[in-house]
Amino acid sequence: MKEVPVPPDLFSPGTRHLFVFAHQDDEIPFAGILQRAMPHAEAVWMTNGDGLAPMAGMAQDEYAALRENESIAAMAVLGWPRKNLTFLRWSELALYPLFISLSKAPTAQTAQADDRRLVASVAGSMEECLTPKVEQADVVWAQAWQGGHPEHDIAHFLAAKVVKDVSLRQNRRIRFFELPSYELTVLVPLRFGPWKRGPVHRIRLSDEEFRRKEAAFTAYRTQEWAIRAFRRIIGAYGMLSALRLKPFTFRKFGSEEQFAPVPQGRSYLRSPHGFPRLDYIREDYLGQPVTFPGSVARFVELAGGE
Repeated sequence: MKEVPVPPDLFSPGTRHLFVFAHQDDEIPFAGILQRAMPHAEAVWMTNGDGLAPMAGMAQDEYAALRENESIAAMAVLGWPRKNLTFLRWSELALYPLFISLSKAPTAQTAQADDRRLVASVAGSMEECLTPKVEQADVVWAQAWQGGHPEHDIAHFLAAKVVKDVSLRQNRRIRFFELPSYELTVLVPLRFGPWKRGPVHRIRLSDEEFRRKEAAFTAYRTQEWAIRAFRRIIGAYGMLSALRLKPFTFRKFGSEEQFAPVPQGRSYLRSPHGFPRLDYIREDYLGQPVTFPGSVARFVELAGGE
């Protein structure tokens, strides 16, 4: 991994941006980038965020609507109008049983017909939504192909598929960047691991950009517990770093955001880490593990990936 300067024209006036996220609240770690991308920017969310509805004791539809409204409110704080936001609303509580069912088939092609239809529906709706937006975009952003969350990786793969198709058809270069979330069970939260190859960019937020980022956090009432836990994790990292005489605070951590160009020729049928056991650690549905080869790679294969 080599840190290099941000391209000077990346956020120039008139540059058109498209962001692709998996869940509501995935956007908030990149509030600085989102602010700089306006006014010519759109964002798309793949799922409806209902995965934690049972834990919250709420109906799926009610919880999903709450999550969507939280993202709308947070994005408004960052200067994004509602008309620039698109929610495809695929249920997480439908996707996780799909992952497990796919893993039970001997191969992707022997998966149950209902599973193949669901994969085709998810992929088709994403491609139908993203294609005209990518056709108009100069820069596309997606969550990193990172092996931390299966839905993050699927959203990334589908964005990558459309970017490749449109680039070839229009015979032009579309800048495509990935945004780190976490991997190895938040051992590397919101940053790229030291094992990442290739260039990495970093922006440092102004006081006003960070103020808006902090204000946007307050929109996520359903995720207050996760935000508190994340602050504790960063606080612990800061104390450990202090032992190396390099202390940092949550503010310092949150005032910097990383991103990297998506490498050309990446295989989406290969584990993000190279070792599937390092992907989606502790990710499961009703006690059955979600794995890369059994779940995500099969989704990618059925969706026409390579």
